[in-house]
Amino acid sequence: MLEQTFAVNLLTAPSHMMRGLQVADLVVAITTAMFAGQTKWAATCFEPVKAMLIKNNFGYIGGTGAKVYPDSLINLYKWVLGEEHYSKVGAGTAWPLPNPKILFSSGDGT
Repeated sequence: MLEQTFAVNLLTAPSHMMRGLQVADLVVAITTAMFAGQTKWAATCFEPVKAMLIKNNFGYIGGTGAKVYPDSLINLYKWVLGEEHYSKVGAGTAWPLPNPKILFSSGDGT
């Protein structure tokens, strides 16, 4: 079998000059704002961004398309993404959210 290699150019440009980077900046900014509780403007734009995030085999975004660190913040998946369960990669099971033993068990803190 013949291996193929591809040359990839290193991109060094300000984001205001590249549309693809502008979109990436928006996706990161909107997602970060939602998890940080700054939803005043981000909430109206988050649903289309949320639809683009990768899902795991259980159909959950939390831990796959969006990751919080440390794991004691996983209750945010409930409040930001609306997910009822959390599944850790390789565990093969899903745990119900919110978990009353860790942070943000009764709300997102706002």
